[in-house]
Parts: sequence; structure tokens; C-alpha cells
Amino acid sequence: MVRLEPRRQHSQAMVYLSPVLATLMTLIVGGIIFSFMGKNPFDALYTFFILPINNSYGISELFVKATPLVIIAIGLSMGFRANVWNIGAEGQLTMGAIFGGGLALYFYDSESMFLLPAMFVLGAIGGAFWGGIPALLRTRFNANEILTSLMLTYVATLFLSFLVHGPWRNPEGFNFPESRPFPDAGLLPVIYDGTRVHLGTAFAVLVVIAGWILLSKSVIGFQLRVVGKAPQAAPPCRVPPETHGLVYPVAGRRTFRSCRFVRGCRADWPVAACHIARLRLYRNYCCLPWTVASAGYPVWRADYGADISGWGIGPDYVGAAKCGDRPVSGDFAVLPAGL
Repeated sequence: MVRLEPRRQHSQAMVYLSPVLATLMTLIVGGIIFSFMGKNPFDALYTFFILPINNSYGISELFVKATPLVIIAIGLSMGFRANVWNIGAEGQLTMGAIFGGGLALYFYDSESMFLLPAMFVLGAIGGAFWGGIPALLRTRFNANEILTSLMLTYVATLFLSFLVHGPWRNPEGFNFPESRPFPDAGLLPVIYDGTRVHLGTAFAVLVVIAGWILLSKSVIGFQLRVVGKAPQAAPPCRVPPETHGLVYPVAGRRTFRSCRFVRGCRADWPVAACHIARLRLYRNYCCLPWTVASAGYPVWRADYGADISGWGIGPDYVGAAKCGDRPVSGDFAVLPAGL
């Protein structure tokens, strides 16, 4: 009998092949649909994918449109890693624009060099405020963040429509529903003459690099992945799972410089004790190899001062760390082997 079993580890090949396969399937299915509609599929796909970027102006507009989307995507990826499904990015972008743009409109004749940084700060506050509403509803009332964040997008859009049709309407705009133009001090400098490509494009690239470092190389990123992949790790570490990565699930008060006690609360939960030890040593500039330890197997023996031995393996406990020959006490933690 054929039986499907989940992988213990994600396929590294599929990590890179998935977007390629998705693109190919999109082209194939789209071509079939256009053929049924009596259209030339090659002409249709060329119109959609090639024609908009067949000149320098089209490419520059692509960068302008992609800049805010890239920054939004990095912010969303933080929540997705912690298993928080924020679907209201458009509304948070809109509310951030209202906060930042409102400052520019209030000082519409300003030439201050501090106007643009202040707009950045207010824009971040506005987006965080709008994104914090679903978080509050989730933690206090257990409301689904997918629905609340999505519905708040329409609220933000309607609020912006109210502003441009009402109190923010340009008095010199011939009654069109638009605001005053921003002052030059409130505009990002253009980095490529003849186009609208501005400094925000370069900033988006830096955000991508910073996001990758935060998620893959930092303790905070490790904690986000722990809470997202192993909600069971939160209660043993005295961390409410509904906080979703805004806390420190594997941090403990009783630690030594390069030693960390790690014990699984139940043997049927997958445990990667060596990675907790590696996390502690990583913070002291010591890198351990990526060896996975799981329930029922001998726990890996580390170097650099942290001795992850098989002490404590049994039906209730998986492993422990010792500093030399002396056990080190600490808090509990439970992690999946993939981490």
C-alpha cells in the first residue's frame, strides 16, 4: 500500500524549484485559457510579461511600483515565520501613508530637512498602529487575524477616500478628489534622471538584506521560527503561544557563558537540543555544526565547552547539557528537529 508521510526535513531542492515550477505552470495554464478564448497565447503572454518592460521607462516604473511591495513583503515574512497570517498589508500601507502624508500636508510649504525623516517615523507608526489592531484582537479576544487584518484594509481605504474628498482636498485642485502636492522637502530624491526611480529603491534592497540577516542569523529570527514551527515550545518556556514571536521562548535567567541546560518535556515531541546549545554559543561567537537531535536518539556531543550528552534520555526527558562534568540548570524548551 502506498502511504504518504511528511518529510522530517524540507527538501532544499524544492526551495529553489518551487518558484520555477509555479512560473511554468502559470505560463502553461494561462496559455491554455487564452487559447480557449480565441487569443494567441504567445501574444497575450508577451503583452502581460514582456511589453511593460521592453524599454527603460517601463523598467523604471517597475522599480517604482515594486519598492513599497518589497518592503511590505519583508515585514510580512517576519509574521509568517512566526505563523501570524497578516493579510492586511495594503491597509497598513494606506494608514502609514495617511500618517506620513498628513505631516507633509500640514507643513505643505516647509523646506525643513527634518520633514522627510519625520514622515518616515510617522508612516512606520501609522502602519504599526493599524497592524496592532488585529494583534490586539487576537491576543485579547482570539479573533482570527486573517479576517480582521483583511477587513481593516477596506476601512483604511475608505478613511483615505473620506480625507481626499473632505478635509484634505486641495483648495486649488478645481474640486478634484486629491490633496495638495507634497513639498520638495517631503519627496525622496530621484536617483536616475528622467525617471521616477527614487532613493527608496536602494532602501528596499537594504531592507531585503537586513531581513535575511535578522531571520537567518540572529537570535530574534531563531525565536520567530521556534514559535512559528513549534507552538508547544511556548508553554514549557513560560511563553504564551498567542504572543507569536514577540517574546523570547528559549531565553532563560539561569545560564552560564557557554553552557545551556536543555531538556525536552515529552519524548514524543521532536527536540533539537543541540541547536539550543548552538544558539547559546553563537551569542558568544562560537559556531557549532548543524547536527539534528530528536526524541529517542542519542543527543549530540558538542565542543567549545558545552557537553550535550545522553544524560536524562528516557520516556519523559530527552537530553541535557553539562559544563564539563557539572550539569547546568535552566529553563525548559521543546523544539522541532528541523530547527
